[in-house]
Amino acid sequence: IALDASGNIWVAGNTSSPEFPVTSDSTRTGGWNAFVAKFSGDGSKLLYASYLGGGSWDSVSGLAVDAAGAVYIAGYTRSADFPVTAGAVQTEFKSGCVNPPASNTSARTNEGDAFVAKIRSDGRIEYATYLGGSCGDTARGIAVDSSGSAYVVGYTNSADFPVTDNAVQRQYAGGAYDGFVAKLNPAGSGLEYAT
Repeated sequence: IALDASGNIWVAGNTSSPEFPVTSDSTRTGGWNAFVAKFSGDGSKLLYASYLGGGSWDSVSGLAVDAAGAVYIAGYTRSADFPVTAGAVQTEFKSGCVNPPASNTSARTNEGDAFVAKIRSDGRIEYATYLGGSCGDTARGIAVDSSGSAYVVGYTNSADFPVTDNAVQRQYAGGAYDGFVAKLNPAGSGLEYAT
């Protein structure tokens, strides 16, 4: 949950309800879809609500709002058809966990990619991107700075998670999962860093 500069209330999560009260033309397409909703500051009016997801499981774990009223969400998807946008950081679903870490016997059941999306105050998606490697990746939190760069944290067991050259830690260290921190540029088209 977060408040925008006008005092509107933004919430996000996941739902399996086909009758979820959307205000957009979106429809639930999978077992669980992520959702984003905006309420008036006094809670009396639903201003916007939409599903976001593909044909499998999608869930939001983090939400932030910028000064212009755009909402940024991050989470987890198992949908190879998640609605990513052209020019996004990662437009292909990579999870498949062919060679899960030996220390993580549950890696196959946790396969999926993290995702990050920016939704403008009018409800239009500015960008949506996968973020992950060939095993399991989950975003758990997100923040946004004054320039519109998104900061995402989560965990991964993908040895090929898309780290950048300037990363603090470039190699997967083993164990069940490693944490990750990533910064997306304001357009959602590149990683300023990921470690």
